[in-house]
Amino acid sequence: MAKRLAFAKEGITWTLERLFHQIFSNEVWASRGAHTQSFVTVKEDSSDRLNLECVQHKYCKLLAWMFHGTIVMGGKGLATFWEKE
Repeated sequence: MAKRLAFAKEGITWTLERLFHQIFSNEVWASRGAHTQSFVTVKEDSSDRLNLECVQHKYCKLLAWMFHGTIVMGGKGLATFWEKE
């Protein structure tokens, strides 16, 4: 984390020419449908049925895709697509 912060602080001082020669990349995961299922746990007498603290979320492992793209020399660079099995 410290290295990333130092890199970001250095980047503020870059000239436009230096920035033009830097490659930026990012990736994002996407999946279809709902990402979570919600479950409500309550006491046997249902006295806490409306208590929001009783709601729990379970994260599902659905079919997903990862997109990875780059920006280089002021324009779009290579992009890659992976499908998770």
